[in-house]
Amino acid sequence: MPRRLWLRIGLVAVVAALSIFYLYPPRKTINLGLDLQGGIHLVLGVDIDKALQIQTDRTAERVRSSL
Repeated sequence: MPRRLWLRIGLVAVVAALSIFYLYPPRKTINLGLDLQGGIHLVLGVDIDKALQIQTDRTAERVRSSL
């Protein structure tokens, strides 16, 4: 076989070996974030009085613009 063909085959083999090595690292583990560990709890709240006031103001402005 020509020398260039052996060089190409060797290069493909090296790239394949490196990609397999980086795809499956031997001793490293994936660090999970808080959301995957189950260590986060998020509570959202609504200020009902303020929400009703804003909704009332928007409705009043629509009525004024319609008239």
